[in-house]
Amino acid sequence: HITHHHEDLMAITPTHALLLGQGADGTDFKIGEWRDMESQVDALLNELHREASMHISQLEPLRRKSKPTPAETSESWHRAPLVEFRDVSISYNSNVVFDRLNWTVRE
Repeated sequence: HITHHHEDLMAITPTHALLLGQGADGTDFKIGEWRDMESQVDALLNELHREASMHISQLEPLRRKSKPTPAETSESWHRAPLVEFRDVSISYNSNVVFDRLNWTVRE
């Protein structure tokens, strides 16, 4: 289960956690059993919520009033990615979580 919200964790009982984008340069990760990771996950989700709340007022003027045109949609593929993984492989002990994952999130 992938989440950025506390509410998503209420319906499940995690056994393990994987925190991506850790470290000063955002390329590190933390992984472990839920009992060892729960406080770190909670702290990260709280920080993400605080950051999102601070930026909502700044984003309001940027929200679209109408549906984007096809030209605008095709232009979005040329924008820089907000998040990008290339050939990411993650395993925990002998369990493969991701094998050569490629994933891009754009604005």
